[in-house]
Amino acid sequence: MKQKHLFVALVLSLIVGHLSSGFAQTSAPLWGELKSGPYAVGFGMIYETDQSRTWRTTRNYEAPFSADAGGRPIRVSVWYPANGGGKGQARFKDYVSPAGPPEFAELNHIIEMRELTNSSRVPPGRWPDLLVTPVAASLDAAPAPGRFPLLLYAGSLDSTATTYVFVMAEFLASHGYVVATVPLLGPTNENTDQGLTAADRERAVQDLEFAWSILRRQMNVDQSKLGVFGKSLGGIAALTFAMRNGNVSAVVGLDATYGFKGNEKLLADLPDFSPRNMRAAFLDIRRDWDDAANVLNLSAEHAFRYSDRSFVTVKWMNHFDFDAAAMIAYKFNLLIGPNELVSPGRTRATAALGYQNVCRMVLDFFDEKLRGDPGGRQRLLADVARASGGVLQHEDALTAPPAAVEFASIIRTHGFAAATAIVDRYRREIPDDPVVDQTVFNDVGYRLIAERRFPEAVGIMRLIVYAFPDSANAADSLADAYIAAGHNDLARAALQQSLKIIPRDASLNEANKQYLTKIEEAKLDQLKP
Repeated sequence: MKQKHLFVALVLSLIVGHLSSGFAQTSAPLWGELKSGPYAVGFGMIYETDQSRTWRTTRNYEAPFSADAGGRPIRVSVWYPANGGGKGQARFKDYVSPAGPPEFAELNHIIEMRELTNSSRVPPGRWPDLLVTPVAASLDAAPAPGRFPLLLYAGSLDSTATTYVFVMAEFLASHGYVVATVPLLGPTNENTDQGLTAADRERAVQDLEFAWSILRRQMNVDQSKLGVFGKSLGGIAALTFAMRNGNVSAVVGLDATYGFKGNEKLLADLPDFSPRNMRAAFLDIRRDWDDAANVLNLSAEHAFRYSDRSFVTVKWMNHFDFDAAAMIAYKFNLLIGPNELVSPGRTRATAALGYQNVCRMVLDFFDEKLRGDPGGRQRLLADVARASGGVLQHEDALTAPPAAVEFASIIRTHGFAAATAIVDRYRREIPDDPVVDQTVFNDVGYRLIAERRFPEAVGIMRLIVYAFPDSANAADSLADAYIAAGHNDLARAALQQSLKIIPRDASLNEANKQYLTKIEEAKLDQLKP
């Protein structure tokens, strides 16, 4: 992928001086009482196109086909630890109306119009005042020396992302994180809004993955330390990203949609949803409900058994208080609408204080999980205790069972009985975890046969038979491993066992039973002494 435009230089210069210990935080009127870390905050945008996907409509009505040579436009907003300088302190309008390259003018216009239609964060007539309000970042400031953990943010439904995460992003950047986000876009330039379909959610994850592919190459990003976080529907994108990306060490959901009863399938229907594959540390922060049993369902998230899980609830906040809108509405004295009050006791002040506490909790969590800072855990506990009605429930990660190739090594080194003992232990302790995935293990077994690693192949195929004694296919695969290893007597015994199983194997339809029977009989005929 060829990078076309880089409006923020996230590349460290060899002549960048050391960070001044006397750095003073830029005025941040929308931060409330949040305390800056040791770094100034730089901000810039990267404009890039994903040429593996199209964006511009190629088959308009009664028009000839015209290929989209440009690809899907991706605008990445980036906050980063800086040395100061740059083009001076940014204002809110720099987040709303960035000065991008001409070929991205249409994209920027689409996002800016979305901002204008969502300008209810301030009282009527105060939008111009918000636009000129200073923010804590400086435009295109020189990056601070060093490599920093990267945090990717996924916004709520149809979010522009930048103006909703900026307070938390600035705060995290001042404490030594590179934070990046992309706006949520529909499939084409004629259908630009995000929807609720599985394709829309998958597209949001792909956009984050593309941003990750760009950012991991930057010289101030430590690509070994990656976290993702998301609010509302973005929490689903963050979890999905973590489930299919082994580089993710920590993920945070902010009042995320995956926890709302009735919305479980929004996460579960995505092709890469697998609680078993969730290994990143997980923090869920959400508002406290008076009747949580009828509103929330976090059973899928509690099932992340191989992930370190923390669940936090706080009072006197609503769904819209988990992004920077809480700070804007408080600063500009936006009146609470008649349908907005969710929990008794919530005010603009409690919402703003709650959001600041959430910012601190997110920092604490990433400090512990990405930086290995043992004090992060204690600070998280303290910040939860400081929050209004804050409650934290923690569940330690269980040790994940061995993968197929690891089982092969265990069998080779410690014997077959050691492998079956592990399977039995997991079946007792976690009865709904299959431990042995028949399809995956079978593929590994045949790969070992191809590599002429016959003892290991036989061991894996035996383990599949042990885990699935009523599977004719498992017995057939074991026979193939024995044949490859030259153990014809054992192969005949496995084939005869398969023939006994076939009539009662519920996984096979009648046609498959007849076909497999012929296959087994043909193999037995070839193996006659």
